[in-house]
Amino acid sequence: MLGEDSISEALLVGGSDSRMLDRELRVIIDFINKYHKGGDTLEIGCYKGRVSYLFARANFESERADKGNHYAVDVYELGVGDWNWGYEEHTAEMLLENIGKYATEHVIPVKGLSLSYDVMKQVLYHTYDCCFIDGDHRYAGLLPELLVVDHLCDHILCHDYGWTEVTDAINKFCPYHIVTGK
Repeated sequence: MLGEDSISEALLVGGSDSRMLDRELRVIIDFINKYHKGGDTLEIGCYKGRVSYLFARANFESERADKGNHYAVDVYELGVGDWNWGYEEHTAEMLLENIGKYATEHVIPVKGLSLSYDVMKQVLYHTYDCCFIDGDHRYAGLLPELLVVDHLCDHILCHDYGWTEVTDAINKFCPYHIVTGK
């Protein structure tokens, strides 16, 4: 179970420009504590790894003998797609370095666009305890991600609700699915 110390530690991951606030991390920690049962987890859009750190730590601290894997999907380079304005260079190696001691063999960086063939063949044939999406912030990118991920897990948390296209995609997705606070 992730505690309050997870927030202060996660805030150090990736430096001050990681674009994730402590109040947002609290929501993510509550989500992980509620839905991560020690099985596989999926994250789309990792940047420098604050949320990856939380998933990796929760998995590391899990009492299950058969630890699940955390699949961390990101393009891991600038200039791919048109989403990465204002971001610094980040790589899969940097992600693992930022996660630190929780970067075990159970953290699997998956490089590429989330809906590409290469990424799909690595993540599509699993089921996940839960998924966190903070990747493509365009309606045309997020809605298909939601539709695919919906078949892979029961619990999805998206970041940046309030951004126009993110909000529109989530609102389009949700009426066709049961949305609960459970």
